[in-house]
Amino acid sequence: MTMLAETTWAEVAHYAVTCGLVAWFSLVGLLTAVLYVVTSVCQLVGREMAAWEKRDAK
Repeated sequence: MTMLAETTWAEVAHYAVTCGLVAWFSLVGLLTAVLYVVTSVCQLVGREMAAWEKRDAK
């Protein structure tokens, strides 16, 4: 790591791009996890509702 006064624009751009990519992939990973949980809950609720309807039909 260089001193702040010695930092070049290329280094600044490199750090900005790196931090941006890390933030982007973290956000994508978080959204994927949330989507997976929501999908799993919806499937579970759907199965339970189908089981209740089957029980009520008897």
